[in-house]
Order: sequence, then structure tokens, then C-alpha cells
Amino acid sequence: MVVLKRGWGHHRTMAATIPSEQRAATADVPPRTVAVPQAVLVGAGAGMAAALVMSMVMLPARWLGLLGTQPPRRITDRLLDVAGGSEPTPEPARRVGTALVHLATGAVCGAVFGLARVVTHRRFPTAVVGPAYGAGVWTFAYAVAAPTLELLPPPWRDRPARPQVMLVAHLFFGLVTATLFDRAIESAPSGGTRRS
Repeated sequence: MVVLKRGWGHHRTMAATIPSEQRAATADVPPRTVAVPQAVLVGAGAGMAAALVMSMVMLPARWLGLLGTQPPRRITDRLLDVAGGSEPTPEPARRVGTALVHLATGAVCGAVFGLARVVTHRRFPTAVVGPAYGAGVWTFAYAVAAPTLELLPPPWRDRPARPQVMLVAHLFFGLVTATLFDRAIESAPSGGTRRS
């Protein structure tokens, strides 16, 4: 209990009676700054974990036949067909390759997010910047990269429902990446890091 005593010539403020750790928790403390290599590594790990979550979000749509063959599988098939020559690659190996391509893509996108988060000093809320980043990844991947590489048609010419499902999955990807990244940075040992 906080007891305030006021008397003639004697005044104690409430702030003075609150423990210092409680004041620190309620203060508007700027976000921790981190080195770029650390941010890139943490971002890559967050992106890989988010890619797994994204795959689980997509499962119901895959079971319903809404997705068709996705870019990670198409990339894997191309690489294995070139590397394997005339020998067909077994299906289990193609599935492993697809998973690795998807995780690698998640790691790269997560690393880019970590770098961007450091450059912007994490000034935007996680719940906003995460889905926004996911939407940006979806736009680049499905409106620019996939059509250019002839992996998929652009969203406005794609099969029904796939662009919408993939957009929702990418929003989850961005949110999970941002959440994991910010929590990892905040819970990391101070180790002499400065606050901006």
C-alpha cells in the first residue's frame, strides 16, 4: 500500500513511493537497439518459424484443392529436374526439397524484416507492421516475382481463391515474424546494448 503523507513543509509524491522496477515498467522506454547482424539472424529465425505457421494456415485450402501447385514446389521441381538429368527424383525427395525452399524463403524474408526493423528503430507497432510486411511480401512474390519467373500467373489471372488464400497466409506470416522478432529482441540479455 502506498501511503502519502502531507504536512507543513513535508510532501511525499506517489512516484517516490513506487518501486523503481515498477516505474521502469510503466515508463515510456524507447525500444532496444541491436546490431544489424543480430537483427538479421533473429529475423531469419522468426521468418522460418513463421513459414511453418503459414503452412499450417494453408492446410485447409490445400485439402480443398484451392491452391494447386505452389511456387516452392515448382522451384524444387525445376532445380531437381536440372540437377537430376534423366533420372527422375523420387517424390519424398521432392517434398523435402519443397519444405527446404519454403523455409529458406521464410528465412530470407525474415532477415529482410529484421534489417528493416532495425533501420526504422522499431517505431511502428508489431500488430501493424507485421501484417503490412506480409502484404508487401505477397504483393512482390505473386504480382512480380512469380509471373516474371513463370511460376504462377499474376493474381488477377490466377485460379479462383488461390490469391486470397495466399494473401491471408502471408498476413499471418508477417504477424508471426514481427511478433517473434520483437519478443526475441526485448527478451535478449542487455549485453551492453544501448537504448536509442
